[in-house]
Amino acid sequence: MQIPKEFDFHRERTMMDLLGTSIRSKFECINVPSSLPTASSNDIIAMTFMEGCSLSNFLSQESRIELGKTTLTAFAHSLLEVYAYQIFELGIFQSDPHPGNILIGRDGSLTLLDFGQVKVLSSSTRIALAQLVVALARDSPYAGELLTELGIKVDNAHRHLKSTVAYILFDTRMDLPEARMNPFDDELPLEIRQMKLSRIPQETFMLVRVVALLRGILSSLNLDIHARIFWAPYAEAFLRINKIRVTQEPKRTAEQRNPHEQMTRIADWMTARELPSTTKHLTPFALANIWSIEDLAALFSSKDTKKMEKVLKFFSCEERSKIQQNLIRSSADASCTKLV
Repeated sequence: MQIPKEFDFHRERTMMDLLGTSIRSKFECINVPSSLPTASSNDIIAMTFMEGCSLSNFLSQESRIELGKTTLTAFAHSLLEVYAYQIFELGIFQSDPHPGNILIGRDGSLTLLDFGQVKVLSSSTRIALAQLVVALARDSPYAGELLTELGIKVDNAHRHLKSTVAYILFDTRMDLPEARMNPFDDELPLEIRQMKLSRIPQETFMLVRVVALLRGILSSLNLDIHARIFWAPYAEAFLRINKIRVTQEPKRTAEQRNPHEQMTRIADWMTARELPSTTKHLTPFALANIWSIEDLAALFSSKDTKKMEKVLKFFSCEERSKIQQNLIRSSADASCTKLV
């Protein structure tokens, strides 16, 4: 009977020693056990004993170890950096970093365990991920468009929402409202409910899974640390070594970085003119990439009746007419101001 790959102990020992040798040579405070070949077989893995407390026990407060925030932050930095090193420098990574596979020492040291699930990345995936991580680190408004290079297809999502999806899938940040949303919540905004992740390759999915596990660990430690900050230098180095140009996209403006603020400005404009400004009314604006009053004015000027009907479908004919009149008035006021 063929042994399932997950229980291929020979491969696991090989990967543990390969990654362990590389990681120990790079990081002083990160540990990986070494296999003991003479005590191992096809059915048993013997390895060196590692000091530390299971992170699972630590998070459940079943251990007596107490560490300050500075030490925990350093531990978290090590965890994020060792994954950047594995993914971008080695192209091989331990793909199951759940708390039970991690030890934390009394000095905040990190130990990685269990190399039964080790993934070898294709060069095309590493290149696509490196480009995306650099774009995320630079706050590029085009980050979401790079998801396609990783084989990910997002349906029914405007550009800003795609960028948000890119941060959620490939960064550990928790300061985005969407990162804290429950996907099964009936109160999810319409634009989130309409979005669909229709395709994600297995290799890419394993990377997404790693990021999700790392985010869960950081959240349990009450730390909002962004992986892209630690991963970007490794991603840029990988691209340079392979003579691949790093995309020079401009950084987003304050407005572009915060689509919620942009939509709030439109809502304020509507409210000031006694027009509807509910989420129901304005969600079609976001889905159609209408992020400012100028965008709305351009839509009216375009005479694109099909798109206008889609954007204004929850407004009555009277309300649409009122919007147009106010846009004309705003344009006239702006022209007068320029003349003055």
